[in-house]
Amino acid sequence: AVAALALAGGPGAAAAQQACASDAASWNVSQSLHAPKELTVQARIDGDEVVMELAAQHDGWLGFGIAEDTSGSMIGADIVTAGFDARDTPFVTDRFVPWSAYPFAPYGGTYRYYAKSVDISTDPSLWPVEDEQQDWTLDDSARVEGCIRFVLRRKLVTGDQLDRPFSFDEPMRIIWAFGDGD
Repeated sequence: AVAALALAGGPGAAAAQQACASDAASWNVSQSLHAPKELTVQARIDGDEVVMELAAQHDGWLGFGIAEDTSGSMIGADIVTAGFDARDTPFVTDRFVPWSAYPFAPYGGTYRYYAKSVDISTDPSLWPVEDEQQDWTLDDSARVEGCIRFVLRRKLVTGDQLDRPFSFDEPMRIIWAFGDGD
């Protein structure tokens, strides 16, 4: 899913509160993202860092990313995923989606680029790659009554060429995802 997220708060921000999320009053921004499930993203600035809460009625992992500036696509995106592993230990992983031979065009049940047909559900070149420089840290996590919640932290500007800067001054194109397992 792709959307433009205006990280500026404003009227109705408290209404974006989801049952799984913490109180919206302690955040500069509170936004509910829909499709296929509801994900609540809340964020605030803490010095030179962004602190972000991701919360949903879900039992797998959550993903949030800053999409490519001009298209809002996943290709070129800066992504963080958070979840619980098989031992119920929380994890957070800084990822990026590499640029590749795109764009794709629909072709039956697959997508086609150049003369090669690719199954988008299995081709590893289409999946986020773990970043060598892990900039996100986990401040807090919870799994309670069908809800998962993660509070994450990262520098607004990391200096990592694979990370996109965070800003509350202008809208950012964002992507989000849900998944099962670890």
